[in-house]
Amino acid sequence: MLSLARGLLVLDVIAKARGRPVSVTQLANLTGLSRPTARRCLYTLDAIGYVQKATDGGAPGPRLAALASSYLSSSPLLSGHEPVLTRLRDVTKQTVIFGTFQDQEPLFLANFPGDNPFNINVPISSRIPLYSTSMGRVLLAHMAAEDLEDYLARTSMVPRTARTITTRDRLLPALAEVRARGYALVDQEIELGLRSISVPVHNRAGKVVAWININTLAAATTVRELRSRIAPAMTAAASELSALLP
Repeated sequence: MLSLARGLLVLDVIAKARGRPVSVTQLANLTGLSRPTARRCLYTLDAIGYVQKATDGGAPGPRLAALASSYLSSSPLLSGHEPVLTRLRDVTKQTVIFGTFQDQEPLFLANFPGDNPFNINVPISSRIPLYSTSMGRVLLAHMAAEDLEDYLARTSMVPRTARTITTRDRLLPALAEVRARGYALVDQEIELGLRSISVPVHNRAGKVVAWININTLAAATTVRELRSRIAPAMTAAASELSALLP
């Protein structure tokens, strides 16, 4: 089991590199394994097709791609989100972004570019903090109280702009508003001139497992329009996705 755990650590790093070769030194630094152990893991994973050898390291192999494909096809949310979010893009005329959470951070999975000139493209698998983003606040707002306390205790809330909420006393009321309205709206807290709105996707047990996000320029879309026109369309799409989940 120890060897399996080490192999999974190596696979995780290689998968997150998004196709770029990862050196043995990088693997050792990112996994905490010794260089010889990381090299042995690469040798074994290459032998069974999960990794392809690269210069002093490895890149994803065909069996890793097949494993990811099997996971995507077996997940009703990941296999069924495209038509729902394509319709949402067409209705709102905005770029729609879809993702989940990993290690208490938003993880971007899919991007549906709109036909307006203000598309804001976010690289797939990008990860950003919770407190300063609308998708992050969706998760924080629905966390168990003890988990939220733990998050606040260990997180330094660094301002991105003069509007960024960086104190507990301001963040907690903002999270209460997210729960009451059913969506999170962040107005120029990440970047001046940028507004962001996100809605949660719940499973049948009520747990937030994913999110839908739309970003827009403040000069192009008012807060009132986000609340009155875009938020209801996003909420309806989130309900469709929630219905796919067990």
